[in-house]
Amino acid sequence: MVQRTSFGDLNARILKARSSRNPQDLSLLALDDNDWVREAVAANSAASEDILRRLASDRCERVRKAVASNENASPALLRRLSTDAEWTVRVEAAFNTSTPPDVLLRLASDPVDVIRSAAYTHPFGPLELRAMDIMAALGGEG
Repeated sequence: MVQRTSFGDLNARILKARSSRNPQDLSLLALDDNDWVREAVAANSAASEDILRRLASDRCERVRKAVASNENASPALLRRLSTDAEWTVRVEAAFNTSTPPDVLLRLASDPVDVIRSAAYTHPFGPLELRAMDIMAALGGEG
């Protein structure tokens, strides 16, 4: 893990993790011992696929959730996060516009209501889901 003094105090490290566009800084901050710093790196749109892949296995749910909501997360990474044990991570994968249609189709049968709803209303969801959503809105069978 990164020594606390590498980028200053906690607030300085979080700010750096949120705003940096420097790959080396983000790579170092992704190893920080503080969950809030790693979460900020995971949410940073400049984080590389390698960094996001590493953070997708983080022990902290908030960090994995931030990876799942990152606009630059790859479809393969979102596929993996869509099976996370924590529903908050799966719902972020369902909301991400890069999530593949087959993953959305699977998430549409998730036991958690909000995840099913996110999959059904996803703007790039499979036609099967949108058709079921329209049928349900019209009062028909889904």
